[in-house]
Amino acid sequence: MNLPEAFMSSDCESSDFNSAENDSRDAESDIKFTPPLFRQRYARVFEILMTEDATSVADFGCSECQALRILRNLTSVELLCGVDIDRSVLENRIQGLQPLITDYVCPRLRPLKIQLFHGDILKIDQRFIGIDAVTMIEVIEHLNSEDLEKLPGVLFGQLHPKIVIFTTPNAEFNVLFPNLLGFRHPDHKFEWTRLQFSSWCDQVGRQYGYSVEYGGVGDPPEDKVSVGFCSQIAVFRRSENRPSEPLATQSVDCEPYRLIGEVFYPTFLKTTTLEEDLLYEAVYFVNLLRRNPKDDASEPNEHGSRVVRLEELKSYSRLQHTVEDYVVKLREVMRNSGYCISEDGQTVIFPGDDEKEDDDISCDAEGDGDSTDRSNASADGVIPAVSEEEENWDL
Repeated sequence: MNLPEAFMSSDCESSDFNSAENDSRDAESDIKFTPPLFRQRYARVFEILMTEDATSVADFGCSECQALRILRNLTSVELLCGVDIDRSVLENRIQGLQPLITDYVCPRLRPLKIQLFHGDILKIDQRFIGIDAVTMIEVIEHLNSEDLEKLPGVLFGQLHPKIVIFTTPNAEFNVLFPNLLGFRHPDHKFEWTRLQFSSWCDQVGRQYGYSVEYGGVGDPPEDKVSVGFCSQIAVFRRSENRPSEPLATQSVDCEPYRLIGEVFYPTFLKTTTLEEDLLYEAVYFVNLLRRNPKDDASEPNEHGSRVVRLEELKSYSRLQHTVEDYVVKLREVMRNSGYCISEDGQTVIFPGDDEKEDDDISCDAEGDGDSTDRSNASADGVIPAVSEEEENWDL
């Protein structure tokens, strides 16, 4: 799943997203970023986590929960937690994390629970030990030197997540803000250059057994590329040879965080096998492309029949991340169910527009397929109306 396009649109100025960012974009507003810089930060964090297949994510210093509203779109995540020291902000924002109507119309394939906690991120809550991922978006620059010194022992030493993502201002970029005096926000305790940031991150990585990858968002003007990104990003990944148990740095106070509220998202209730799900979904999109062909997706072959590439079906599929090799599996399922697959195994073949509506789009399956394998497909390849107990992909 990609990041919602409405969020990345530069003309999308939702007050919910802008209100919390106003206090940290005073200087950044002097330069126009497209999309806006805070959206680029969230988008980059989303993209990183999407490749990590994390099932549990905590956003420390979540403030008004904008990141959580984006991260809830991660299909792999089953537990999403926000922690902040401002209780009133969390109480006001819990409602904005409730499922939308579309979440009920098209429910998730995996369960999702979102929890908001009031607490100090420098205290260890045992419920967070071993969490898959932790994000801290524009947070560390608000910590004083004493708290910054404590942070690695708590985050990396005790919680030891698989991945940690920091974003923080790049001080070198500040010369491009004509009206900036001092730091970008009055609450910032420091703003690091790229060298200062990487030196701190590298030391933390060596001490706690993490590799570090650097990046950023907010491109500088073409004639000022030497200053780097406006916001710099560090991605910590736990090394394989790191001890699996947390490193003892301080005693754990059980559960010091206070749960403010939690939200549960609707989940699709499965009554079918994975093979049936793959077939129903694929046949739905095959028939959709058959009736509304795309030039790059459905094209006639030399016999006048039309073909749809299996790779194209993969791009539509909600199940592609649940199967190790989607195309191989789909080819096997469709072939065993009697559908006609090309000799190279890359496309499914069905009648052209000039052929009779009742022509059979299936063909004798090779190998394990038999007539009973096709009982779920009608003569034109359309899956018959499903019962209440069966999954309906036509949502």
